[in-house]
Formats: sequence, C-alpha cells, structure tokens
Amino acid sequence: MALYSNIPPRIRKSAAALIATLPLVTAAPSRAQEMPTIFSDTEVEQDIRTFCTPIWVAAGLNPDDVHVVLVKSSEVNAFVAGGQNVFIFTGLLEKTDNPLQIAGVVAHETGHIAGGHLARSDEGLEDASYTMLLSTILAAAAAAGSRDPGAIAGALGIGEDMGIRSLLAFSRTQEASADEAGMTYLEKAQMSPRGLLEFMQKMEVQEGAPLRGDQKFLIDHPPTPDRVQAMVQGVDRSHYADKPVPAAWIELHARLKAKLIGYLEPEFAMKKYSRADTSVAGRYGRSIALWRLGQTDKAVELIDQLIAAEPADPYFYQAKAQMLFENGQIAESIPAFKKAAELAPKNTDEIHTEYAQALLEREDDPSVLSTAVTELKIANKAEPRSPDVHRFLAIAYGRQGHEALAKVELAEEAILEGRNKDGRRMAQDAMRNLPAGSPDWLHAQDLIAASLTRGSRGGGGDSGFQGNDSGFHMSVGPSDRGFGMGPGIANRP
Repeated sequence: MALYSNIPPRIRKSAAALIATLPLVTAAPSRAQEMPTIFSDTEVEQDIRTFCTPIWVAAGLNPDDVHVVLVKSSEVNAFVAGGQNVFIFTGLLEKTDNPLQIAGVVAHETGHIAGGHLARSDEGLEDASYTMLLSTILAAAAAAGSRDPGAIAGALGIGEDMGIRSLLAFSRTQEASADEAGMTYLEKAQMSPRGLLEFMQKMEVQEGAPLRGDQKFLIDHPPTPDRVQAMVQGVDRSHYADKPVPAAWIELHARLKAKLIGYLEPEFAMKKYSRADTSVAGRYGRSIALWRLGQTDKAVELIDQLIAAEPADPYFYQAKAQMLFENGQIAESIPAFKKAAELAPKNTDEIHTEYAQALLEREDDPSVLSTAVTELKIANKAEPRSPDVHRFLAIAYGRQGHEALAKVELAEEAILEGRNKDGRRMAQDAMRNLPAGSPDWLHAQDLIAASLTRGSRGGGGDSGFQGNDSGFHMSVGPSDRGFGMGPGIANRP
C-alpha cells in the first residue's frame, strides 16, 4: 500500500486496470501513425488458443471466457483489457520464432488477469465493441507511456510528481508480478518458459542502451535487463525448460506467420516463400501474397493444391472464397464459403459472417436470405460484440420485410459503436411495431436500458465512453464503418 501513498483513493482502483493495458515491453517513444485496427482471423485466433489454453487452465481460468483479439499494427505489443480480453498486435506475432514465444507473452498477460490487475472501473467497457475498447485503452496507454508527467496527470487525474512516481512504481511491481505469475503458470502447464525468456531477450536487443539514473524511476515496466535476469533464473529452475515443442504446434505457427506475412507484407512474402519452398506454410503464404498483389488466378490455383492435399481444412476453403469474393466472383465464392462454414470450429464467428455477407451480395436471389440469417445467428452467438453481425442481420431482415427486427439489429449495432442516442431511438421505433412482451420486444427494451446506462456513465451517451469513475477522462467515438475481407481477416468497424 505504500506505493499508493500519494494517489487519491478514487484513482487506486483504476491504476491496476490501466497498468494491465500497457505493453508487455516498455514502448518506444510514440510516432505519428494510423490508429491500429481490430481484425478477425479465426485460424490465427484458434492457433493462439491451442498454444495458450493449458496456461489459462493452469491459472484457474475458464478458457472459454478468455477472448483473443487481434490488432493490425506493426507495433510489438500485447495487453489485456475490458475483462478477459487479450489484445495481441500482428507486429508481435510476426516477431516470434516459435509457438512458445507467443505462449510466453500470453502467460504474462494471463498473470494480469488472474492477479486481479484489471479492476472493474467501468462495467460498460466489458460489453463495448473491441474497436471502441482498443481506442479507449490506447488513449490512456499513450498518455501513460509518454513519460510526460503532464500527460500522465491528465490521463489519471494525478497532479503531484510523487503521485506519478508512486503510480509508476506500482506499475513496475505489477509487471514484475505478471512476469513471475506467467512463469508459474507455464511450469504448472508443463510448458517450457524459455519462449518468454527468448522473446524478452529480443526486446532487450531492440531497446539498445540500458536506462540510467532517474530514467529507471520514470518507466511503467521494470528495466528489461532486470526482467531478463529474473526469467533466466526461472528457466534454470524449471523442470520443463528443455521440453520439446509439439510438432503440430510448429506447423501451426509456421502457417500463422505465413498467413500474416502474406497478407500484410505481400512483396516480402514473395521473396520469403519462393517457388522453391514447397512446404504447406510456404505455399500458403505465397498464395495469399499473390492474391494481395492482384494475381488472383495464380493464388486460387495454389490454394486449390492445398485443398486437394488437406480437404478438411476450413481455412483453405475460406481463403479461396475470399479471393474469389474480393475479385468480384460472388457466385463462385459461395460454395467455398459454404464448405468453410461447415468445417469451421465451433463457437467462432468470422467464417459464418463472411459466408452470410457473400449471400447478401446475391441481391438477385432472395431465397438465400434465410441461410444468411441462420449463419449470422451462429456468428452472433459466438461473438455478440461484433457490430458487423448486427448490421448484416438488419440488411437480411429488411429484405425479408421485417422492418421492426431490422431496427432492433441496427439499434444494437449503434450501441456497440457508442452511438447510444441513435440506438435508443431505433429500439423505441422497433418496440412500436413489435408484439408487446415478445422476445424481440423485450430485447429492444433491454437495449434502451443499456443505452441509458452507458449514456449516464459516458456523459452524454452518443460519443463513446467519454468518462468514468476511474480517474481519467477520454472521448472515443466510433470508427469509420467498413467491411473488407482478407484471408481470414475481416476488419471490424
């Protein structure tokens, strides 16, 4: 408690919540760049879950309650926020050399979750869309990571220099605790902690010269050399330090990286995954890169080879479907989307949403609307916080002539995006045309109540979470809407 000595009681509850959202490593000074975007990729998310489920079990968490959220950004970053949501940046995934390094990073983040470092300072953030949550957290983390006392004070409501130093000292303590907990969970899961050590050593090299003097007291994480030394000792104590990684995990990691590099860096991928690379991962990355470079026919030809080799892999069908869809071949994409949806892992939303979108593009065929609605309901059950799903459901219901149901879906989309007044208005309109007491009428009523609760918590209710009781004030509006599909990558609005 001594570390809190100069921090007002109102701030103490939220300090841990903010700290847990800061990067795994001390971020370099921020530079002008576009706002990172949330995207969905079922294959990458499921691979990460495969690597990390033993860690969540070891930490006493229900793996089904932990959500992996991908962020499209070259930054090397990961954090937890808004409950048990683990945000992982693509820059971090691309920097890993093996699945244990991903597992090590997530083990650290799990230390924040299981350690109770995410104080519930605003329950509304638990139900916000991931895009809004990311925007909110990065606004606070940018201030805290700026090393500017004025910015930190503005973000956290702290005026005294000693208060800021106490908060940063508390942050360093919590980060060290998360490191230690992560090593413990890896040991309990009978997994090697060497991956976390290797990744932190990468960060140490990237940082360059160590901090000196007073600099050590103006950072939110322990100095990286200190963290590395602690991890070296943890690896020396581990009974599983040299336990080999399952061969299947190595292959999953190779495909994960190939997919991301092919999509995000296609020209580099063409060099990295040349024709000489006949591995599945190599052909996968090359196929996606070819598509991204506009060579759709060659990309589909290559992905067809992979489908022939592994006909039960849903992601190859999904990749083919998206290639065709984005090339304007809507009708041709639907059989591949259908097969991908049939093979998709349970409790996932992305493939079902994409299949429904393709069906909705067939405006000349109203018979597909019922299938689109079914697919979207599957997606909504798996991921209720996706504005995309509700927008597409509204389109489907509207074309079926169910205007009241369409307004309910549009209301939910608006509230997820922080447009509470719009959502409330549409829900009220829907209630006027729904049978009183029906499930849809009651749902619209619940949406009105949710919009009022978030509005009172946010100070107006129509521009996102503008304020809360956590001691920092942010104004975050909804992102521009749009839906584009990459190979398993669907940009959420």
